[in-house]
Amino acid sequence: MRIEFEFLGGPRDGERLAGFVEDGVLTEAACVYRYTDGACVGTHFWCKCEYTVNALRTIPWSDIEQLELAGYRFRGHVYEVFERQVASESLLVRARHLCAAE
Repeated sequence: MRIEFEFLGGPRDGERLAGFVEDGVLTEAACVYRYTDGACVGTHFWCKCEYTVNALRTIPWSDIEQLELAGYRFRGHVYEVFERQVASESLLVRARHLCAAE
């Protein structure tokens, strides 16, 4: 099944994640689908922010561990699934931004 998540509001506003939900295939869209109990309306989920992604790509792992030990938390954002549209072999899921969170 093809799945597409559309983000409304927050730092991911207008972004779309698309992929297939299949055994053995790990896409960001498939992960969000599984994490939200099959894109169940009303489900809240945390997404990383772009700063967190860039930091985790560029900061050495030992430095990240030291930051976390010192109390630093990489921020993300909470979204809520509010719409789910099924059409034959595909699923469109819309999620709205609720707040920033650790």
